[in-house]
Amino acid sequence: MASFGPRGRADRSVATVRCSFDGRELAIKTVGNELRNTKGRGLLEPSVVRSGGRFFMTIRAEDERGYVTSSDDGMKWAEPAAWAWDDGSPLTMSTTQQHWLAHADGLYLVYTRKDEKNAKQFRFRTPLYCARVDRRTLRLVKATERIVLPMRPGEGKLATAFGKYGNFHTCGVSATESIVMDGEAFPEKGYRGDLLQARVKWGKPGAI
Repeated sequence: MASFGPRGRADRSVATVRCSFDGRELAIKTVGNELRNTKGRGLLEPSVVRSGGRFFMTIRAEDERGYVTSSDDGMKWAEPAAWAWDDGSPLTMSTTQQHWLAHADGLYLVYTRKDEKNAKQFRFRTPLYCARVDRRTLRLVKATERIVLPMRPGEGKLATAFGKYGNFHTCGVSATESIVMDGEAFPEKGYRGDLLQARVKWGKPGAI
């Protein structure tokens, strides 16, 4: 997966690139179709997963949305759609990553979004949420949403500030457990914060 375009211009696109490597040189063999967005820096930081025999990609953007698309072969992708709840209402996001949790129990998305509690927080980057993805409609099932990492207030003079999330990662560590990791940031104290880890326990074993 690659992202093309000069930083700061509204022509950044995302495409799948298939390469070969002979031990010395990396060579591009095939480039899939380009996905574009003309707002801000366009599409950034794609995250890809294979689930249920198909490929799914979620993409950061700069138009108050995150985007999702799917592919049968991982090369040719459908036109991206903005993330929405299963009732069709859109999620308001702000130029922040989303990542997948895939398991036999289903496909899940980890993300940040705007709500009544974090509306004044930088890019709504707290708390960190998780919800199940309907792989048929590519929408989030609202009733399944859970908080992965809660809003964490600072201490002392920073008691009214909250640690920011967003640059995080997900990882399957066993057939029954996955983890979500994030480096918390407090801009008010030089972007320092704790390294946080959430453990997801699955209801039944499954491939990671």
